[in-house]
Amino acid sequence: MFKSYTLITFLFCALISAQASAQNILLQGTVKDTDNLPLAGAAITAEGTNYSTTADRDGRYKLKLKPGNYRLSYSFIGFNTVYRAVNTSQPDQNTLNVSMELSSSALQQVEVIGRKEQSYKTTRSFIGKAEADIKDIPQSVSYASKEFIADRGLMRVGDIVRNLSGVTQASFYDDLTIRGFRVNGQVNTQLINGLRTSTGFWKQPLANYLERVEVLKGPSSALFGNASPGGVVNRVTKKPLDETRRSVNFSSGSFNTFRALADFTGPASQDSSLLYRLNLGYENAGSFRDLMFDKNLVIAPSLTFLPSDRTSINFDLVYNDSKSRLDRGQTLFGSADLNSTPQSLSLNTTNDYMNEQTYNVTFSINHKIKDNLSVNAAYMKTGYEEDLYEHRTSGTYGVDRLGAVQNNLAGMMIISRKRKRYIDNLSGYINYKPVTGKVKHNIVAGYDFGSEKLPVGSSQMSAGGYLNKTRDSIIATYIVGDSLKYARDKNGAP
Repeated sequence: MFKSYTLITFLFCALISAQASAQNILLQGTVKDTDNLPLAGAAITAEGTNYSTTADRDGRYKLKLKPGNYRLSYSFIGFNTVYRAVNTSQPDQNTLNVSMELSSSALQQVEVIGRKEQSYKTTRSFIGKAEADIKDIPQSVSYASKEFIADRGLMRVGDIVRNLSGVTQASFYDDLTIRGFRVNGQVNTQLINGLRTSTGFWKQPLANYLERVEVLKGPSSALFGNASPGGVVNRVTKKPLDETRRSVNFSSGSFNTFRALADFTGPASQDSSLLYRLNLGYENAGSFRDLMFDKNLVIAPSLTFLPSDRTSINFDLVYNDSKSRLDRGQTLFGSADLNSTPQSLSLNTTNDYMNEQTYNVTFSINHKIKDNLSVNAAYMKTGYEEDLYEHRTSGTYGVDRLGAVQNNLAGMMIISRKRKRYIDNLSGYINYKPVTGKVKHNIVAGYDFGSEKLPVGSSQMSAGGYLNKTRDSIIATYIVGDSLKYARDKNGAP
């Protein structure tokens, strides 16, 4: 009786094992590029199920599936997604090798994917209007990736470019020098996603919304029209990713500095045809300089619509709101010695203010007609508004109550300025990559249109003279013999 029971149990277990084995089919194969190189980490997913895996270092993968019909997707960063239909009930379909093509799209379509690797190295750039290896670009290109920016904790473009050869900050403001030529934000020679724009001049905004900063050195008018002979700076914004990521960062520092940053991205639809990204930044900081402070707010949403694997439509907005006081620098009295006055000395007053608002709105579309032919179009609208009130030196020494010049006093003036500026930029081009024998070509042809408008109503007022006794007009110069004609302050000075 015991032996019979054991035999029945053994047969029952064997039957269960055979049934379980029959319910799972092992699908295997390789994922490689067109040069037959393995794509380690490529994602293989059976759509509509929870079955997924990744390729190993040799490009091989194994995926256990139940018998049936499946639609498999093969995806990898920088490559076009491949789809394959398979019936695992057919023994001859249990091995599936896939070859993936490198995406040849230009700036916007490639940037939708972003970069996942943690290395600082970037081998390809989009600053030349089309994706290309940096070594193939006939001009010098320097860049700083988002990994480098994050690891160094860099918050301003001026801090980022210090790590790039030939690029320095020309002044305390949003003002750079490339190979000895100035490139400032007030002149529309800087780029955002390859489109000409203006970033203001006085304050550098937070850079938490940037994917990377690229600098094309040397004359670049062939690509970007009116540009500095030293080169151009291209600020590439972060684009949506097809995977969910969320990060929040808080930091504090000297002079009551507080900073909060947030980055959210992922699919906005179940089929990942609509992607989103939202970057937020807030900063409230004091300064070692008297009466100086910075309050900055950055809001940068981005949407990407992918109606097919050959078309991408993008919307990007970058909004900056800055509140501070304009710092004109350290004032010296009668001496060229920088130590003659404290570095903290500022001649501003408590009622000074500088409020700046900037926005950049971009619409772009990329369509891949064929594997070697794509069409790109983009439009960007830039708006800038400035509201300034400041006390500053008039560039002369002050005078005493008798009108005598005193080299330990600074002549002062007041400036009040309100202005707006709008920039429109339209870019359209075709990227064609034919092959002649063993020679590969990259042909870019297109058209750029840009305009800048200063609307009626902007104004600048300055007070640099002396009030007359009745305080209803200004006298440009002080004449001691006519001292009774001038109004006096509480100390008796004109």
